[in-house]
Amino acid sequence: MGVEDGGSREGDSDPGHRPQPGRRGRVSPPGCSRGRGFPAAPLADSLVDSAVFRWLKKAGDRVRKGEPLVEIETDMVRAELESPVEGVLPEIVVPVRKTAAIGAVIARLAEREGA
Repeated sequence: MGVEDGGSREGDSDPGHRPQPGRRGRVSPPGCSRGRGFPAAPLADSLVDSAVFRWLKKAGDRVRKGEPLVEIETDMVRAELESPVEGVLPEIVVPVRKTAAIGAVIARLAEREGA
C-alpha cells in the first residue's frame, strides 16, 4: 500500500510500511525548479482543517497548470484542488484519509522552468 492509497511515507514509524520502488527522494526532475509546497486550501472561512479523500495523481507524475491533483473533504463538502503550476509532483506529504490544517503543505510540486 503506497502513500496515495493511505499508506505511510518512508521513514514513518509504521512497522508494516514497505517502501515503494522508484518513489524515493525529493529531487526535482531536470528542467524543473526545486519543489514548492502545495497547501490545503480553505473551502470556507470557518474551516480549520480538511481530509485528503483521494489523490488524483501519484508521486512522480507530470502535472499541468489547472489540472486536478487531489480531492479534499470536510464535514460539509468535497472538492478538487488544482495544480497552480506545470511540472511534476515529486512528493505527497499527506496520505489518503489523513487530516491537514488549512494552509499546511499536503504535497510538493516541482515547477517546470520556463512554463
